[in-house]
Amino acid sequence: MGLKTRKTGDHKSTISFLRKHYAKRLEKYLVCQGSDDAKAIREEYEKRFMKYMDESDFGKNDGKFTSYLNIYSGLAAYEILQEKGFSKDESIATYDFMCLPMRKIAATAHRVIDLFPNGYEHLVKNLLSDMDGDKAVCWEYETVENSDERFEYKVNKCIYYDTCKEHGYPEFTAVFCNHDHYAFDVLHRHVRFERIGAIGDGYHCCHDIFYHVKKR
Repeated sequence: MGLKTRKTGDHKSTISFLRKHYAKRLEKYLVCQGSDDAKAIREEYEKRFMKYMDESDFGKNDGKFTSYLNIYSGLAAYEILQEKGFSKDESIATYDFMCLPMRKIAATAHRVIDLFPNGYEHLVKNLLSDMDGDKAVCWEYETVENSDERFEYKVNKCIYYDTCKEHGYPEFTAVFCNHDHYAFDVLHRHVRFERIGAIGDGYHCCHDIFYHVKKR
């Protein structure tokens, strides 16, 4: 199973850190919203998050580990809140608060990349590393164009959508698609991001373009 890998120690510490981080923010948000069940929901969240990660098969070279970590950190909360009678909008707003610090970190990292003249090349290299490396088991994609002008691709199958759908909440995929906007919409100096459509928003694929901005 998932935790029975050569990286067991690393996995346990990473899962433990993020579980506590997200659980703390979950309880804080619910308390601010006046919920009387905040503590109980937090405890149930931590148990369910751990259960899903314990049951997961991370695949060859643990390629699915990061994806499942991202998925279940949000999906476990969304499921519980739906079961408790929260609306979809309320549940998504709760998760948005839970992951806001992580989104800010991603945005800051990409702002830094965008400062360098070779920011476009570096970003494309990172994207291809995810798509063609160990994480390739998480999706099926096709490259439309990879040139000095643009990097354009389509993701036709995605572990985020498949997992959310398996749990009965395909609509929750949209929050993960929004992660990309937080991370990439800050680009403007040497790279510009455009999303044609996303699976989480009902489009038939995730169609993204990264333009190489060349100063004149």
